Amino acid sequence: QREAMSALAGKNLARVGLREYVDLKVRDAAEGFDERYVDAVFLDMREPWEHLAAAREALKGGGFFGSLLPTTVQVSDLLRGLQEHGFADLEVQELLVRNWKPIADRLRPADRMIAHTGFLVFARKAAIPEGDAWRTVDAKRYRPRAAGGDEQADDQ
Repeated sequence: QREAMSALAGKNLARVGLREYVDLKVRDAAEGFDERYVDAVFLDMREPWEHLAAAREALKGGGFFGSLLPTTVQVSDLLRGLQEHGFADLEVQELLVRNWKPIADRLRPADRMIAHTGFLVFARKAAIPEGDAWRTVDAKRYRPRAAGGDEQADDQ
């Protein structure tokens, strides 16, 4: 099945004119990556946080990391791992499919939505920062609350 998914990914990349720019490999991620100084790594797997050291080693400085996950628990685990491995500019996007009624004069969403969500997580490889000055304002505000401290102390 992995080979079939790789072949489908190749067809999709070719369809949009990007196939020549992407190297697809079917391999156990636990073996790491042969490549170094790559522009991007995308991990579509159950526990991508277990492979962040290898992804970081493969990426060039400022390189992009991405992952697709189905649950918020997995997203939280990945965010923790990304912070621990020196990634910055963390971003999470939820994916929802919402059908619309294709009637030009009355264009509107379908009456029912049976949704299956997914989450895209993005980050960039950064130099290992000192402290957490590089984190977003929201992340810095949350840290003291999680530790039972004063939120204002971290805003200065």
